Amino acid sequence: LFRSDEAFLDDLERQGCLFFWEQGSPNTGQVLDRARNDLTGGRDPRRMASIAATGFGLTALCIADHRGYLPHAQIVERAKTALEWHLNSLPEVHGFFYHFTDIETGKRFPGAELSSIDTSLLLCGILTARAYFEDERIHSLAQQIYERVDWPWMLNGGKTFSMGWQPDTGFLNARWKTYCELMM
Repeated sequence: LFRSDEAFLDDLERQGCLFFWEQGSPNTGQVLDRARNDLTGGRDPRRMASIAATGFGLTALCIADHRGYLPHAQIVERAKTALEWHLNSLPEVHGFFYHFTDIETGKRFPGAELSSIDTSLLLCGILTARAYFEDERIHSLAQQIYERVDWPWMLNGGKTFSMGWQPDTGFLNARWKTYCELMM
């Protein structure tokens, strides 16, 4: 490294937070699953959002606020928008969300499963925002989203969670049964 490790890490952290800000929708709070790296400060035109990326994006908002990377009022507004939209507008089944949706409409992408792990990653971001922001509306929205999740339903009679559910075929046969990201 040619710069100090601290300066490098601060710049990397800032760029990471800005990725989630720039690739997120100000209308829904959803974040794109991926984006090209040759963009110049704009959002990638592709429309596939990921609920996991959105969970990371909510955590990035907390970091960006703490570090002063973006104006506090804009960050709080984006967090509220994301939580309100996920509670009231994004399609869900038993509190679980589809892995990939259109960033602006929330329409499920063909073949996307209702995902136990990706819903969990979203919930990690939601609970981080609830803990970080001192805002009653954020606390209330986050709590409602969290309490809506029907965990026993995703067990589908088993001892471990199904990896997901499809509207046409039901629960996926694969289960989260080894030590991994399922800990979330």
